[in-house]
Amino acid sequence: MNAEPILEVANLTKSFGGVQAVNDCTFSVNRGSITGLIGPNGAGKSTMVNLISGFHKSDSGEVRFAGRLISGTAPHKIAAAGLIRTFQTTREWASMSVMENMLVAAPPMGRDAAWRSLVLGGWISRAEQEDRARAREILSDMTLFDLRNQRAGELSGGQKRLLEFARIMMARPRMVVLDEPLSGVNPLLIGRIADAIEILRRSGITVLIVEHNLTFVEQTCETAIVMALGTAIASGPMAELRKDLAVVDAYLGVVTHA
Repeated sequence: MNAEPILEVANLTKSFGGVQAVNDCTFSVNRGSITGLIGPNGAGKSTMVNLISGFHKSDSGEVRFAGRLISGTAPHKIAAAGLIRTFQTTREWASMSVMENMLVAAPPMGRDAAWRSLVLGGWISRAEQEDRARAREILSDMTLFDLRNQRAGELSGGQKRLLEFARIMMARPRMVVLDEPLSGVNPLLIGRIADAIEILRRSGITVLIVEHNLTFVEQTCETAIVMALGTAIASGPMAELRKDLAVVDAYLGVVTHA
């Protein structure tokens, strides 16, 4: 794995009124990794995701993606740069088929420009055929190919999450932030969700996972970043973090130090 960071958060701070949600937080995520972002409720994880993805503007500090400063940048511009995020609740086009959801997620590459359609109709048709072929391949990888003609709104919670991952691959980002990917997923499908995240990584996408299920994080992520009281207090493999008294303190309260 390349140790070069693709995401760098430096001294980030964000307050809402008198409440400091993120407090001088600094960490980085390595390119090509699957990294967890964990911490107890109120640690600042959700605010951090919103700061990274442009949905909140920080009071101070900075966020860099692939060496480029993105602090204060609009969410759609951050997404266009190759950094996208999911939400705790899946967001599919319910009335459209699974295949149609995939095609909507494909990078437009000028296909949506009317004048290009008139002048380059043949090229547009070939590009759409390529999109369909790629969508079929991704749906097969995500075990959704047999559901390609089904309305997305009729899928189960786990299937909707897998469709979300398939659409991420279709969009070709460089990095994705997954906000609680197990939310709404039947426990029987957790293994398939883990496999799908590994497929994202193998396709070249760096993954940052915000998740409360620590067993899932330990099984899925090479390393994890721990937030508490708005700041990053530790990072490393879960096996090491479980022995870190500051981490145990954050999750379980005061620890008696023998």
